[in-house]
Amino acid sequence: MPKPVEICVDDVELPTAYPQFVGMDLAKLKCMELPEVMPPIPTSIHAKPSGEEFLATLGNPTTMLAPMVLASETATRVLTRMYGVDVTYSPMVNVIAATTNPDLKGIVKRLDSTDRERPIIVQYAGHEARSMLRVALRVDHRHCDAIDINFGCPQNVARKGHYGSYLRKHWPLVYQLIATLHVYHPLPVTAKMRLLDTPEQSVDFARLIEAAGAQMLVVHGRGPTEKQQSLSKSRWDVIRRIRESVSIPVYANGDVVDNESHIKCMEETGCRGTMSGRSLSEYPGTYLPTEEVERRLARFDHVHFMSQHGVDYPSISASVREGRVVPSPKGETTGCLVPVPTPAEGEAEAEAERVAQWIRRVKLFLQWLSVVQELKREKGETNTEAVAEAEGEVETPAPKGQVTARAILVHMAGSMIGRPLLKMHTDVRASIFSRTGGVECKGKYPSSAQDMTRLARLGGTVLARLEQGVMYSKEAATQ
Repeated sequence: MPKPVEICVDDVELPTAYPQFVGMDLAKLKCMELPEVMPPIPTSIHAKPSGEEFLATLGNPTTMLAPMVLASETATRVLTRMYGVDVTYSPMVNVIAATTNPDLKGIVKRLDSTDRERPIIVQYAGHEARSMLRVALRVDHRHCDAIDINFGCPQNVARKGHYGSYLRKHWPLVYQLIATLHVYHPLPVTAKMRLLDTPEQSVDFARLIEAAGAQMLVVHGRGPTEKQQSLSKSRWDVIRRIRESVSIPVYANGDVVDNESHIKCMEETGCRGTMSGRSLSEYPGTYLPTEEVERRLARFDHVHFMSQHGVDYPSISASVREGRVVPSPKGETTGCLVPVPTPAEGEAEAEAERVAQWIRRVKLFLQWLSVVQELKREKGETNTEAVAEAEGEVETPAPKGQVTARAILVHMAGSMIGRPLLKMHTDVRASIFSRTGGVECKGKYPSSAQDMTRLARLGGTVLARLEQGVMYSKEAATQ
């Protein structure tokens, strides 16, 4: 690996394809047109691969884990790699926040930097080229395989911070952000975008991204106002038009919920592969056929893992089978266990498969917890947490916006068990989940070791109820 070229960020010349706007504040300048004369791709001061060469270094991937705050953290990246994901992304790094907090903990330390989660791409979001370059230079080939710029986030936080899809009307700035990283950063640069108002605008936006020096492009097939997946479908036909209009590799994002939709999306878009976000965060086996997920899950001894945290699963299972309520971490003292209602005629087979899918999901959650435990052990954190638990210490709430280990545990518990299971008969709201599926965080914050124990117990309790075909009911106890 060649030695990186030393640069002074404050002295670099920012590339532009719009000479008429030099000296203007590009963050405030709205322009949705390609340059009058499309310039050649800027020359990097580093040796950069072509798009095809870059994909070859990644192993020519076809499946990707999308960048997601709280979700695509180390344990999720490791587990999804175990279940068929070729490339993972870090959670989005907010350039403004990282600039005001130069501590590397939020960027470098949260990268596992091992073969288990590589290849990995670190994603940045911001609207100032020098700041983005300064923050991005904190990582290199030791930490990740490429860097990505977020032009797709549709959330209000992106609107307030002026990044993500809210840069779709600022084409000169988009060009400058990509070109600056391409010219001065040693790693390949990629981009992720959403569709614009028209297919023609989306195609031109993708062409601008390519002209600025991006080696790869991921396209989400919805616009920034289409946040609810259930209300709109990903427009794979527009993604295909984009793929046919650029020469760099293109990956499709949106409505990839299982192995069949992954294959169908590749066929309809002609893309090199697909990216999945929410589906993978809820079910890491999204990209694999059910039989393969079952085969890989069989290698994980979930009963032994629960026993390591003082959870006697055989006892829990026996109690559920006998109709006795198993106390949850928060306590269930006013209800009882009743059989799951019999499915309607003709729906028994589909219901059985759905329950089997939830059983796999809970086991994957327990395996995710085991990966968390393994990572902590490797970093020498286990003993410290055991002492904290024994002495009754509690963690003080972290500053607003700061990602903590507990926040990740809470979010993933809600994603993998909470929200999905609220849609079926098993009632986990009487456990440690709120109505929205997140672990209740009122009062003091227990240590991560305590969280692991109660989440392992939660997983065991839900798993036993699924396997025994019963649910918890307060109403039945009062009748």
